Amino acid sequence: MYKHLTKELDSLDPIIKEKVFEIVESLMITGKYIEGESLEQAIKSAKEWYYDLLEE
Repeated sequence: MYKHLTKELDSLDPIIKEKVFEIVESLMITGKYIEGESLEQAIKSAKEWYYDLLEE
């Protein structure tokens, strides 16, 4: 795992972190992403998901 992503993951709200792991799992299943890429994409997607929830 990439160090900058690990630091970012550690600093996330627990709700976002949980969503990150759900997204990583689904991205890895598709086979389109390798581990580091899937984590990076998952962090971005989970943050967007969370902030969208706050706006509702």
